[in-house]
This record gives sequence, C-alpha cells and structure tokens, in this order.
Amino acid sequence: MKVKGRGLAGALTLTVVCGWDAGEWRDASAHPVASQATRELSAQIQRAPEDALLHVERARQWRLQGFATRARRDLTEALRHHPNLAAAHHEWALLELEEGREARALRQLTAAIDAAPAWWRPRQQRGRLLLRRGRGVEAVEDLRVVLAQRGSPDDFAAMADALLNLERADEAAVLLLEGAATKGSAVLAMRAMESYRALGWYGDAMRGLDLAERLGADPFSTAVAAVELGMQMGEWQWAFREASRREVALQRSFSRRATSHRRAQLALLDVLRDEAGQLCELEPQDHDALACLPRPFIENSLSRKSRSNP
Repeated sequence: MKVKGRGLAGALTLTVVCGWDAGEWRDASAHPVASQATRELSAQIQRAPEDALLHVERARQWRLQGFATRARRDLTEALRHHPNLAAAHHEWALLELEEGREARALRQLTAAIDAAPAWWRPRQQRGRLLLRRGRGVEAVEDLRVVLAQRGSPDDFAAMADALLNLERADEAAVLLLEGAATKGSAVLAMRAMESYRALGWYGDAMRGLDLAERLGADPFSTAVAAVELGMQMGEWQWAFREASRREVALQRSFSRRATSHRRAQLALLDVLRDEAGQLCELEPQDHDALACLPRPFIENSLSRKSRSNP
C-alpha cells in the first residue's frame, strides 16, 4: 500500500511503501515491503541527493532492517545538509536506544526538542528515558508537555508513573481518574482506584471503581476490588451482600468461558465473602482489630481453604 506523507520541515512529499505500522516490526529484513521502500527512496535520493528528509527516511528503513552503519551514514548526510533537522536527531536517538546507548540517545532527543519544541514525540521518549534514569523532575516537565499536546491514555499513565516516582501519589491518583473520565479508559480507572485505595481515600477509590465498571473493566477483578474496599471501609454487611450478589452473576459468566484468572478471582471472592460474614457476627469493638484486611491475610485464608478442600 502506498501512502503519502509530508516531512516535518518543508513541503516535500515522500512516497513510502508500508504494510503496517513500522513500529510493530520485529525483523524488518524479513519483509520485502521494507526493502522495496529502501529501493524507492534510493532512487529518489539519486535525483535529489541534497534532500535531508529523504536521507532520514532511508535511515529509518535501514534501522528497521538492522543496518545501523548504513542508517548512520544517511543521518550524517542529512545533518550535513540540515544541521537542525529534528527528524534526523530523533531517528538517530531511536538508533542509539535500540543499541542500548541511553546517554547518546538522550543527547539526540534533546537536540530534536531544541530544533522542534512543539513536537511531542521526542519529548515523550525523553521523558520516559529520564524517568528510567531516575530524573523524575525533568521527566515530569517533558511528559506534562506531551499530555497537553496529545493526551492519550498512555500519556496519562506515563505522567502518573513520573508523579509516583516523585512520591506525589495524590496528584497521580487525581490525574489517573481525570484521564479515565476524559479518555474513556477502564485501565486508567482501575489504576486510579488502586491509587486512591493505597492512599486510604476509599470514597474516591469507589468512584474510580464505579467508573471502571461503567467503562467495561473486567467484572471478575472489579467484583473482588469492590468487596475488598467494602471490608476496608468497615462495611461488613454491605461487603457480604455484594460478594454474594456478584458471585452468582460471575458463576454464570465463568461457566461460559472458564479461565485460570477467572477461577482465581472467584476463589478469592468466595474467601472474601466468608471473611465478611465472620466479621458481621463479631461485636463492634472487635471490628477494628480486623479492619483493612491485608492481602497476605486473604491469601493465607485462601491457602488454608484450598488445603482443607483438596
């Protein structure tokens, strides 16, 4: 399939042959489509050898096919003609990242950002690289720009990771819930629920869980989370009724499609129901001693139950 695309700098139109997103290729040398693209670009470079964008695009094809030396040769040529070409610095950074040279990649990403401050992609990659290298404050600055410019669910998740890295868990939780609501992401909603839960903000955790369910999150995981939250809030009667109600519905779903994950979640829900039932029978003053049941306690109960019912 042939598609036309415009370069980042200038009005040149390139013809690139592709079969699917090149970012998903694992061994591009095995795909004749990629080599065809390289041949077409080589023909265009013969006609316009000083066109920097053509050299960048061919360098990308060389990189995908595993020819790093040829890719560097093209990128060197591109930067010789256009020293501040952001696309060339960005492509060089990807080449360095693939070879594990993070410091060199960081320099190239910075050069790309200096040349094109409004381009979100090198900022995203530099932010994630900075986060991985323990430079959280700088990472947040880059990822905040990406969030404002693009704002995909992945961008919200990356920004939350950066905030957590800086021990700003409350900001991360708020951001995750905002991302879930604006982007319709059940994954972000579940992450928001867990973040609020870790903070002990159970009302907000319930809001995140409710949103996750409305967005179609896994019903087995949300059932367990709901009951656990109820128990952590000391709502023993509610947790017991909720576990019983949800277990009936989930058993029907499980019978249609049984998986190991669903089996484990159902077993855990069964344990939680039993624990909630026992707590309902205790005197009120005893509740505090068993409040906020930690996961190891639940897992131990599940282990004991499995041993007693082989």
